[in-house]
Amino acid sequence: MIVVTGAAGFIGRNTIDHLYSSGIERIVAVDTQGGLERFTTTKVDVSIKTLDQISFIKRLEAGEYRGKIELIYHFGAITDTLVRDENIILDYNFNYSKRLLKYCVANHVRLIYASSASVYGNQIRLKEGEVGTRALNVYAHYKSQFDLCVIKVLSEDKYAQVVGLRYFNVYGSGEVHKGRMASMVHQLFQQYIASGSVSLFGASHGCVAGEQRRDFVYIDDVIAVNEYFLSNQEISGIYNIGTGSSRSFNEVAAEVVNYCRSQLGQSDRSIDQLVADGGIHYRPFPRELERHYQYHTEANIESLRESGFCHEFCQLDEGVKRFGQILQGSEKLTRASNNPIDPMVAAQA
Repeated sequence: MIVVTGAAGFIGRNTIDHLYSSGIERIVAVDTQGGLERFTTTKVDVSIKTLDQISFIKRLEAGEYRGKIELIYHFGAITDTLVRDENIILDYNFNYSKRLLKYCVANHVRLIYASSASVYGNQIRLKEGEVGTRALNVYAHYKSQFDLCVIKVLSEDKYAQVVGLRYFNVYGSGEVHKGRMASMVHQLFQQYIASGSVSLFGASHGCVAGEQRRDFVYIDDVIAVNEYFLSNQEISGIYNIGTGSSRSFNEVAAEVVNYCRSQLGQSDRSIDQLVADGGIHYRPFPRELERHYQYHTEANIESLRESGFCHEFCQLDEGVKRFGQILQGSEKLTRASNNPIDPMVAAQA
C-alpha cells in the first residue's frame, strides 16, 4: 500500500494519477476534510480509500496499518507562504511531519516528502547541506527545521528509505484550486486570457522591473523524480528538484503571451515590444513582501544527478507550450475582456 498525503493538492493529485496509470491501485489518499471534498483525479476510474489527515495519523500511530504500508508520499502542508500564524504552521507542517517520520523509522516504512526551495532564502545554487539560517518566512523556517530532523535520522543509519525533495517552482496541469498560490505560469495564462495583458512586479531590491528570477520546473518532471525514488529504495537523502537554471519573470511572461498570440494567429513579440504595446505592464512591489520574498531561485542539481537521475528536464518554452495545450483543451484560446485581471501573481517557492 502507498499513502499520499496532500492528495487533493497539485503534486499529490498528479502523483496518484501516475501511480494508478503505472498499475498501482492500493493507494490511500490523505488530506484535510475540505481537501477531500474536492478530491478528484483525471485517470483513476475507481474509488480509492480516502482519510482526513487527523484520522489517518491516529490510526497509523494506533497500529492499524502496521505491516501494510510500503511507502508514504508526504506532500500535505500549508503551502501559503504568507501565513503568519506560527502555531498553525508548527502543528501541521512540522509536528505532523515529525510524527510521520517517527512512525516510518520505527516501522521501516519508506518516506518521500516535500521539502521546499524556500529554505534557501535569497541564496542561489546552494547544495543541499548549505541551508544555514536563510529562511524568509515561517513556512520556510519549519521546512528547514524538519529537514534537520531528517538529516539526524539519516546520520544514524537505522531507517528505511527517507527522501526529502526540495521542489523549486512547479507548474503545470492540476493547480487551478491553488488560487493566488498557483504558479506564476498558470496565473499569467489566466491573466492574458482574461484581459489581453499580464501584470508583473515592478523594481525592488536591486531588481529591474520583471527581472525577479525563478527556477521553473514542469509537473511531469516532478512526477519523474517521484517515480525515480519510488523505484530506487536504496537511495536516501535530501535533493534539490529544479531544472538547474533560472528564468526572469519577463521571460516567462513573454513565453506565455506569445503562446497565446500564436493561437490567435498573431506573431511573436519581444519583451520590449510587449511592454511598449501594453501586453506586459508592471505594478509596485508590495511593501509587505519585501523582507519575506525570494528574488532569485536556482537549483543546484549536482546531488540529484550524482544519485543516478538522468531524466532531462523540460525547458520553459516547451513547458509553457504543453501547459497551454492542456489549458485550452480542444478549443482555441480566447480573450474574455469582461473578466477582471487577478492582481496577485504568486511567485513564492
